[in-house]
Formats: sequence, C-alpha cells, structure tokens
Amino acid sequence: MQACVAPLADRSATLADYSVDLAHSQTSSDTMFQSVMPAVSVLEAHSSFLTTARDIYATNVTWVAPSRNVRVVGRDAVIRQQVREVGGMRDPEFTSLRRNGNPRQIIDEFSVRFVYAGDGIVNAPIECGDFIELKRVRILEVHAGRVSYETCIENWTVLQPATRPALIPPL
Repeated sequence: MQACVAPLADRSATLADYSVDLAHSQTSSDTMFQSVMPAVSVLEAHSSFLTTARDIYATNVTWVAPSRNVRVVGRDAVIRQQVREVGGMRDPEFTSLRRNGNPRQIIDEFSVRFVYAGDGIVNAPIECGDFIELKRVRILEVHAGRVSYETCIENWTVLQPATRPALIPPL
C-alpha cells in the first residue's frame, strides 16, 4: 500500500515555522494562541524526534525487544514502530536513569509511566487502561557513526490495573 504523505526526508518545513505563522496571524486574542501552544509543542517534539531518528539510525538498522518477540528491520520501519508505541501511551512521563557510551556502543536506561491506550505496543503484557511503568535499557550498537542494531531489555510493571466491570454470575 502506497503512503499518501511525502517521505520524512522530503519534509523541509519545521513545526517551528508553523508556530511563527500562528503567532503572526493571531488577531482575536492571545488566549486562543495560548490554547494551541501545547499541541504545537507536542508536534515540535514529534518533528524533532523524527529528524533525530533519521539522523542516528542506519538505513538497515535492526530493532529488537526480545521479551516481546519483536524484531523490526529498516530505518523507516523502526521509526514507524517507535511512533506507534509512543502513540499507545497516554500522558507519558519519561525519566532518564543513566546513559553512557563509546564510539561503538551506547547504553540508555530510562523509565516511562503512562496509561496504556490499548493499541500500538505489540506483545506487551498489559491491557487497555492499565497504569504502567516500563523500564527499558536500550543497547545501541554504532557503526560508521549510526545505530545499526538496537536491543531493548524491558521490564513491564502494572502499577494500577484498569477498572473493569465485575462479571455477574449467571442465574
């Protein structure tokens, strides 16, 4: 199936350009502009992530999450997969725990707490509406300045299960 949008590399306008246009076109009140700024901020972060991901991943990168039996190959597929996963997180709160590296390998450990939206995270041991803490250690192998292989070691904890209706026993 063909995508209806331009490839990521062909998008030259940044979201900052749009926010400047919004600022100059604001005529009714500053409150209307302020009400859209959180959305613009999220879009800017998303755009920044996509640009950075294209810059750091090799075209033939492999991304794996062994505990979930997930393996994704190719830069664009890995970026789509990561966007899909973050899309499954409602109100995510990321905490960087530690990060170090050398020219051949980067270790990035973080946690993220979120409510699972019910779609986007393949084979995770969670259910829609659960309040989750995901601790992830990313091991990134670097060749020629780009990530060629990423392994994600994950620990999933359900901090609060979703409220589910009680089953009524049959009469």
